[in-house]
Amino acid sequence: MTNRKLPDSIQEAAYLWVAKMTSGDVDQTQQQQLQNWLAENPAHQQAYNAASNLWQQLGQLNLSPTIPSIQTSRRRRRYSRRFIASAASIAGLLLLAQPSLIKTLQADYTTASGESKMVQLSDGSTVYLNTASAIAVDYSAERRGIRLLAGEAEFVVQKNPERPFVVTAGNQTIKALGTAFMVKNHQQDVTVTMLENRVEISVPQLSQPIVLNPGEQVNYQNQQSLGAVHKVDTQKATAWRRGKLIFESTPLKTVIEEINRYHPGVVRLVGTEQAQLPVSGVFDLQQLDRLLGVIEHTLAVKSTRIGEQLVLIY
Repeated sequence: MTNRKLPDSIQEAAYLWVAKMTSGDVDQTQQQQLQNWLAENPAHQQAYNAASNLWQQLGQLNLSPTIPSIQTSRRRRRYSRRFIASAASIAGLLLLAQPSLIKTLQADYTTASGESKMVQLSDGSTVYLNTASAIAVDYSAERRGIRLLAGEAEFVVQKNPERPFVVTAGNQTIKALGTAFMVKNHQQDVTVTMLENRVEISVPQLSQPIVLNPGEQVNYQNQQSLGAVHKVDTQKATAWRRGKLIFESTPLKTVIEEINRYHPGVVRLVGTEQAQLPVSGVFDLQQLDRLLGVIEHTLAVKSTRIGEQLVLIY
């Protein structure tokens, strides 16, 4: 078996299957659904094995990391019922260990780390999802609603004055008055970037909404503090749509935060002395290891890789 990192969507699905199969309430249809899912892709079995092993480490039943069989004996049914409550608790721990899973369960469309996706909506509008993003669609006859649960998206909107197009992120509401804009929702910080025409932004502490024009951006931090509207380079802001990251004297701490959005595994900056070192350049999202090499060779830092999932920069 390979130790290659699995896509987040596959691993998250495996956690759900393990939680379901150990709940003590599984019928033959669900059993067959699991068998079909495992047969679709060898990575599904690998992910299921990993989730099963984690379940065991958390103190659950000795679940075999293969297709589980349904136990029909009365003793087994009584034993399973005793574990329903603990299974639910452990499922909760798994959800806490995988924060993106909670968003995934609420979402209609998602992307995994390093993945991007184009979504065509029923009204002809288009959404371009960046890495590790999730949206929920709530269309009605009167309103076209989108919730950006996590991550970043560019919205290209089909005009329809009778059905306003509204995006919510945190407690911020963005109403499209034009055609194209971007919204980023990262750890309760929301950023709106206007690309074409205008958007109207409403936040609780403002009696009147503010309006963004092309090339303008505003940040809303921790659902409390609204920053000033400022000009941005839209080519740089939309570089991810072209598979690039662009930095111009960007602090190393910020660069590493961006790398972690796209890079499999985790990159950590040890200490604070190097946090403000400037990084400049245009980098390919598919070759982020090269960016790590550039950082080490051009700045006064070193890096150490621990296994396949952790890189320390110091």
